[in-house]
Amino acid sequence: MKDFTSFFNKPAHRRSFIATLFTGALSGLFLRKSMASELMQEPVFPKFASPEGANNPMGVARGIFPGRVVWAHDPKAVRWDGNTGHWWDEASNDVPRITEMFSKSIRNVAGVKNDHKAWDALFVSHNKGLGKDKGYTKGEKVAVKINLNNDRTSYNDTPWINTSPQVILAVVKGLVNDAGVPEENITVFDAVRYITPHLYDYLHKAFPAIKFVDGYGGLPGRVKNEWVPGKVTYAVENKCGAGIAACAVEADYLINIYTAKGHPATGVTLSAKNHYGSIDGRDHNYIKGAKTGYGQYNPLVELMGHRDLGGKTMLYVCDMLYSCYHSDALPIKWTMAPFNNHWPASLLVSQDPIACDSVATDFLTAEFDNRTDIPVGVNEKGKKVDMSNCDTFLHEAALAHNPPSKTVYAPHGDGIRIKSLGVHEHWNNASEKKYSRNMGRNNGIELVLV
Repeated sequence: MKDFTSFFNKPAHRRSFIATLFTGALSGLFLRKSMASELMQEPVFPKFASPEGANNPMGVARGIFPGRVVWAHDPKAVRWDGNTGHWWDEASNDVPRITEMFSKSIRNVAGVKNDHKAWDALFVSHNKGLGKDKGYTKGEKVAVKINLNNDRTSYNDTPWINTSPQVILAVVKGLVNDAGVPEENITVFDAVRYITPHLYDYLHKAFPAIKFVDGYGGLPGRVKNEWVPGKVTYAVENKCGAGIAACAVEADYLINIYTAKGHPATGVTLSAKNHYGSIDGRDHNYIKGAKTGYGQYNPLVELMGHRDLGGKTMLYVCDMLYSCYHSDALPIKWTMAPFNNHWPASLLVSQDPIACDSVATDFLTAEFDNRTDIPVGVNEKGKKVDMSNCDTFLHEAALAHNPPSKTVYAPHGDGIRIKSLGVHEHWNNASEKKYSRNMGRNNGIELVLV
């Protein structure tokens, strides 16, 4: 072995060696800090850019006013300070204002001047689409599908965002007081989650006869869901369940109340994915648009088109009172106009599921694509998600009769393809928020602000 004693006995060599060690250590420190800083920064995702561009509608619009989506916005309706209590507390929300937001919405969806006529028009319109010439008939059942995705571990209330109790209350009020649906004929459900105390107590107090179905039936008033097996036929073998919640199968009508938020698999989670709480199995591999791109099979289409799920749905209500960039997180205030660093304080209501989800997608991507202040994924803050290609399921659903993937979507096991499930397009820009029908055209989406 070489003897280094003489080398270190020379002062110049000692100084050079020590300097080298110091420089190396300092470089290592900077490198570690740089790496740590890099890990703490938000991931850089490609911005959402739909291949068809703006105002290029596809599919067949639905509704009394085809493709109409009503947007109710009232900044005074929500007032949570972000720290005191919870976003769902009655003290954090103005219930009369939220109720009025929903009432205005259904009146404008139906094009009438009072709630009773609006509900009647909605039932008649839905039944007409099924070849029935009637409105609501006493004794018929209504199931309300809500999104409780974050109540999945226990009956303890979670602070993360789910469907707002005040929005559910507004819908149930309308069904009972204006549509004439008896309380006992209404079921509020999420078949695979827990209906926690804050939600149950709030709704049960107002309407004690409505039924509540969840995945466990472990607290008073909750009925454990039962499955009706073998209901859904998928074009591609996957892990989604073929069983549907019995309360949905037994219902004559469904109302889909869902929360607008980001999602780590799909980019966004809206009315379609809300039905992952209506079936007895879930598959996230086939819904990852950011990874698979466009023109791929998507099982959400089969749920949206199934006769016991989307086929029974007479109304879609997108809860945007509070919203977030991630499915498992606390709500976050929005920066884009007209929200201007306040809660979105909005509802989107429509008879057309594709149109409603398209508008919600435009809001979510416009708000969160450009945000640089979203916290890193720790604790209850969630993390930014990749929203690129997040409208792939909307392309497939709007063109379900001849989708880009060439999949034969025939969820009833009869080999008969489902038809277009609604109209999809993107607005002209986030400032004007204009869709084709807002520009005087005879197809596409119409966004009506109330």
